[in-house]
Amino acid sequence: MVRRLLFCVALLACFFGAGAQVQRVADNVGPWVKCDRPLGFPAVGFSGVNVPLKAASLDGTTLWGYYMGDMGGLSGLGVSQPTTYWVGYYVESNDILKGGSISGVNVPLFTTDNMTDFSVWISKNLSTYDVSQDVPMENLKGGAYNAIALDEPYAIPETGVYVGVKFTISKVVTQGDAYPVLTSDNAYDMSLIMKTNVQGTTSWGNYSSSYGSFGMQLFLSGINQPAVSAHVGATTTAVSLSGADATIRALLLSNGKDDISSIDYNVEINGTTTSYHKDFTPSVAGGFNSVNEVELTFKAPEAILSYTANLNIEKINGIANPESNQTAIVNGKVVSRMAERKTVVEEFTGTGCGWCPRGWVGMETLKKEQPNFIGIALHLYNTNDPMYLATYYRTDKLGLLGAPSCALDRNLVGLDPYYGTGRYITEDFKYCNAILPDVVVDVTGGFNEDSTMVNVKSDIEYLMDGSKYSVAYVLTADSLKGTTTSWRQTNYYVEATAADVDYDPMLIPFCSGGEYGSSYVYLTFNDVMIGSSYSAMTFNRFTGAITGGGENKADALTGGEKAGDKETNSYVLSMPTKSTLKAAVRKDEVYVVALVIAEDGTIANAARAKVMSYDDYTAARIGSVKDDVAPATEVARYTLNGVKLTVPQKGVNIVKMSNGEVRKVVVR
Repeated sequence: MVRRLLFCVALLACFFGAGAQVQRVADNVGPWVKCDRPLGFPAVGFSGVNVPLKAASLDGTTLWGYYMGDMGGLSGLGVSQPTTYWVGYYVESNDILKGGSISGVNVPLFTTDNMTDFSVWISKNLSTYDVSQDVPMENLKGGAYNAIALDEPYAIPETGVYVGVKFTISKVVTQGDAYPVLTSDNAYDMSLIMKTNVQGTTSWGNYSSSYGSFGMQLFLSGINQPAVSAHVGATTTAVSLSGADATIRALLLSNGKDDISSIDYNVEINGTTTSYHKDFTPSVAGGFNSVNEVELTFKAPEAILSYTANLNIEKINGIANPESNQTAIVNGKVVSRMAERKTVVEEFTGTGCGWCPRGWVGMETLKKEQPNFIGIALHLYNTNDPMYLATYYRTDKLGLLGAPSCALDRNLVGLDPYYGTGRYITEDFKYCNAILPDVVVDVTGGFNEDSTMVNVKSDIEYLMDGSKYSVAYVLTADSLKGTTTSWRQTNYYVEATAADVDYDPMLIPFCSGGEYGSSYVYLTFNDVMIGSSYSAMTFNRFTGAITGGGENKADALTGGEKAGDKETNSYVLSMPTKSTLKAAVRKDEVYVVALVIAEDGTIANAARAKVMSYDDYTAARIGSVKDDVAPATEVARYTLNGVKLTVPQKGVNIVKMSNGEVRKVVVR
């Protein structure tokens, strides 16, 4: 079974999105729809085995591409209707490619059954073509890479050049016809440019940041590829105790011929540079644009605060690294003490998503096996889903561009909610949950008298000096189900056998002959988002883009000047009003989640609690007031922007009390 590297830290470095996924809402699609398929299962006509990347007819050349894997790492993208596609990418004339020539292209195709008028093109400006070479359809094969030699090699100009293919889909019969453009999750700028003659896409667009890179590769001659060459592209945040070892996950990007068995790297913090050595057993893959996830460690500073570090790779396999001048910026935090973390998994899903049963399995597995799991299932794939609710943080900012996909603490984003980074989502969860939190939070909530609202209070303790955060609130519900057709979960796994999913016992029930081996299945849905402190998102019907919403309306936090400072925050959440959803929600299975969000956009920590009945919540509040016999006094005052005041200032002041409560006070 083919597994992909899906690690992504887009919120930290906007690096690349991940996860085999489907673009947003099925009945509200824009022109670009990304087609999901399970890894290893032939949803569109190929087996997922390692298809040879280089044809014998083009031996003597070097293969180059933004994506260098096999077809098991590609997903389909398209407009799901008959049209003509122009698709390609930009090739920069860098130190390695300068002076080289393009001898041919290596194009992956799902299917050629309803494809016509195929050609290869090369252009300096996308308005005129230096090369436009027709390719007979009988020379092309579906479910494979197709090596196409140019009639004459094309010298790469110093200004760079655009390379791509053009073809027409005459009719849409299969997924391969609907989503014929094969893309990977490696997103480099200008690595996926497209246009069609469909409304809204008649001009060229750069879609690499949203959908990754075009899976086409080039056969090059006359280039000078070094033996070793690599740099760190993006990292997770380093969190540790004072002076302790800090470990990060990092993307190691290679352009050298050889595999990488070791690196020597240095880390500079506050003007002090320290060198480190790392051996890789087994070696990590080299080659053009090879992407590997590695763990690197360095010593954290002594101060209890946030910091940045500069990371450079000096040597690879003991040889000087030609990319040693490419510095990776690492965000770090030093916390005052160890505390428990609750890890939040936000999942993009929907009843109309046929591959989302594996997301359902992944979330249920985490719920059962991981006690620190907090799930938030966002049913945003199709608007006729009875659990559809667009009142949430912008999913595009979470790297959730399709279903099924998920984000873990908004630190690892765009992951497959079952396979994760390729080692199953439980391993990624354990990694995130082991990161020391820099804040502690507790949350309580209770219904109002008619159960239309939920009163929420969170108590927060800061574990780092000078920390600044925001807090958001979410309502989730368990045991949602129904008997009408709108509650049916679409299931594409019915077309698969147990062998197609490598006899995975968690997925076999959804395959042909399994307990859920039908095209539509009725499931019980847990951790479903039914309300939040965020404003509603707006989807553009024609482009698929999110144009508004996602604003957190909860009161701002003042933050902690010193580790150990505490704060209280309150908010009122609305219960759902949509009749189908409202009828399915059981009040005894509604939960409130508090998300404390750091300045870098990651979730610093979270808490979850069952929403109490009105009577229980009222009694708990009365008891809390009786226990707090000492009157609260003002300990600090701030502007709305968080600037500390020494005296009251006209306008709205944020007043922090000795009992942790934060009040808004209007000074006239």
